[in-house]
Amino acid sequence: MRVLSDPSRALRVLDQGTLDAPGAPLRERALLLRIDAAERLDLPVRALADQYLTDYPDSAGADRMRSLALED
Repeated sequence: MRVLSDPSRALRVLDQGTLDAPGAPLRERALLLRIDAAERLDLPVRALADQYLTDYPDSAGADRMRSLALED
């Protein structure tokens, strides 16, 4: 997505695949990608940020997700 600058396509690929499905090996990275793409499209991300924090509360992306989870 970052290279192609195509957040819509990134979301389509994530929707079709299982990269961010529970238990997937790349789930954390795929959730971050989904959140980045959704933000770029001005879609709501609070629920995604909450899910990320539930699954990865101590990860490198947790601080950013906390700020997103607080946004209305």
